[in-house]
Amino acid sequence: MFPIVHSADLHLGRNFLNQRYDYEMSQKRKESLWNTFENILSFSKNNHATLLLCGDTFDHTPEVHEVIHFLNCTGKYPEVPVYIIEGNHDQGFVNKLEQLKGSQTQIHTFQTAELSFYEIDEIKVRIYGIKWNSNVVLSDELKKNVLDSSYTNILMLHSSLEEKKDAYMPIHKKELLNYGYDYYALGHVHQPIALYENMIFSGSPEPLSFRETGKHGIILGVIKKNKNKLDFIQMSKVEYVQKIIDLSENMQIDQLDSIIEKEINNYSKNHYLRIIFRGMVEKVLYDYIEKFQMNSHYKYAYLEFINNCQIAFDYDLLKKLHENDIVGQFIKTVERDSFINREEILALGLEALLREKI
Repeated sequence: MFPIVHSADLHLGRNFLNQRYDYEMSQKRKESLWNTFENILSFSKNNHATLLLCGDTFDHTPEVHEVIHFLNCTGKYPEVPVYIIEGNHDQGFVNKLEQLKGSQTQIHTFQTAELSFYEIDEIKVRIYGIKWNSNVVLSDELKKNVLDSSYTNILMLHSSLEEKKDAYMPIHKKELLNYGYDYYALGHVHQPIALYENMIFSGSPEPLSFRETGKHGIILGVIKKNKNKLDFIQMSKVEYVQKIIDLSENMQIDQLDSIIEKEINNYSKNHYLRIIFRGMVEKVLYDYIEKFQMNSHYKYAYLEFINNCQIAFDYDLLKKLHENDIVGQFIKTVERDSFINREEILALGLEALLREKI
């Protein structure tokens, strides 16, 4: 019986400035990743668990000061064994870690692109791992190894687990399962996914963008031969939510305000909320959405609006008003030709042509 905490894709040091946040919010998100890492260490200690970090611990090859920050965190929890593989983002991390870890003998890293293992002989456990390398043919490495079935065998991987050839050490999940490990601790996919009962992507413990909606956390497991006990534990401090609101052509501004207020009241200061508007609307409503700003009394961590609406034009009226210019000619041409997406072409074209006129 071997208790573990399985985590991956922390992406410490990530710079959030490429998103729509201001500098202060970007720094806040960056710091929250470190706070979550410390919470994972504390949780591991409280559950007497070994921590498995399955790649992309950092968002990039870390600088020395970042590795020292990492070691300051792990140094507070010397009773927590930590096993680490690199991912595609943090190549070079384990080499720097080995150079700087000093007396932190609880830290164990996989330093080569060849399959190897650490053995905990007193409880008959072997932890296998391989650092990420785009040149590795994962199936070839796994075939070299013959498991000793008298041990509980755990495999740490950072892989896309896809059939197609790509740069992320691909291997098909069914082939991987056939190698017979008791637990497959996977990293690279940021959403938590159980491919089989004993093969799991833990996902990123903190969501990193609106592509990573839903709950995020870690896997708490007790690994033993033929019978694992595994639980998903939410660790994320925030949750990304993306909502689509479909608008109708006859909708009024006060109706829209009411819909938005009702929607936003479902969320709290822990939510990063994106609202996407779509549909054919009158130009007055379209312009209102473009300039829309919420009142500051709403308690959310972050809120943004995306206007994917199209303006509903009166084509017959526009043809009469612009009978002898490019606008009228454009409408006649699109209506005459057999475009499948005629309405969309008309709306986009007229919006561009009339931007200065309407």
